Amino acid sequence: MRDEELLDGLREIINIGSGHGATALSTLLSRPVSIAVPRVWHGTLSEAREAFDGDRTPVFGFRFRVLGDIKGWVLMCVSESSARPILEALWPEGNLSENEELAISGLAETAHIVSGAFLSAMANMMDLVAFQSTPRVERGPHGDIVSGFVDQAGTPGSLFIGIEVEMRVESKVTWEMIFVPLQESIAIFAEKIGEMLG
Repeated sequence: MRDEELLDGLREIINIGSGHGATALSTLLSRPVSIAVPRVWHGTLSEAREAFDGDRTPVFGFRFRVLGDIKGWVLMCVSESSARPILEALWPEGNLSENEELAISGLAETAHIVSGAFLSAMANMMDLVAFQSTPRVERGPHGDIVSGFVDQAGTPGSLFIGIEVEMRVESKVTWEMIFVPLQESIAIFAEKIGEMLG
């Protein structure tokens, strides 16, 4: 199977995952959540580092290990300004500055739900098992967070699948997900998608 065929198949599965994410997040926040069709792209980890090099936007980063039949790494990033609608939804009457640790913990759970929706869609449609570790939480310039993730997630030539998710919780929130599957998982994806395509 060609790389483009594999990625087209994953793109369709990711689109399904966006609906799951909206439903789960709406339940958590007790308010309507809408998610636009995700933007999906791919490249190598060296290209990911170059793309974000020098980006000093303050972000929250949540790094997960993916385990099960699907193995790899996930990084979820959201800018501090973009995350505010979620934080305010979680603490509508509270003082966020006094509850910063709890607020970031809630944001980490949100990241877990969003990334988990996409991974679950992949796993369920391919009859596989996938689950995530507890996230490692980071805060800092966007480029630095991505660079640190790249150093851990694989070699410079490793494939990544990027997903940009725009959701609306009162106002727009943009999540960025970088998924780096291990080579053995890429082989499983190709086999399963080939079977699905007949």
